[in-house]
Amino acid sequence: MKQTTSKKAERWRKKLTGSGVDLDMNPMVDMAFLLLTFFMLTTTLTRPFALELIMPAEEDATADQEKPAIKASRVLVLIPYRSDTVLYYQGLPDTDLKVLHMANAVAAEDFFERFKSSVSDPVVFVKPTDDAPYEIVVTTIDQLNNQELNRYALDQLNEAEVHLIRRYEGTRRS
Repeated sequence: MKQTTSKKAERWRKKLTGSGVDLDMNPMVDMAFLLLTFFMLTTTLTRPFALELIMPAEEDATADQEKPAIKASRVLVLIPYRSDTVLYYQGLPDTDLKVLHMANAVAAEDFFERFKSSVSDPVVFVKPTDDAPYEIVVTTIDQLNNQELNRYALDQLNEAEVHLIRRYEGTRRS
């Protein structure tokens, strides 16, 4: 018995076995390398949004070194207090605390600008209270950086400052 194949069947068989089309992969590989290069460059060139702080060495390492004296008139102590409130005093902690509202950005900028112009080589201490929100501390440091007050330090409250805060809270309630 002779097997006959029609032309339709031959075409179908030819389609299944391959049509001999040569697919050029070079443009796709070029595009992949271009995208890879683009994303590598853009991810390394983006600036991180982290706040850079230089923390001091441990006390033991600097115990034998003498700490430099700073004039009290050059010192501004900022105490991030609650939500948008920063308490502050200039000089020694024997005066009453004053209030700076950080929500009013213009007033805060004006305050820092006046302080910067009135004092040569100012030093700022940021001493947040235990219940101060993280955001107000970051906002305070951002304002210092914006006003180019680059000599600042994070520190803890001492007893005199805790007493000033209690006195401020007492006067505010009455």
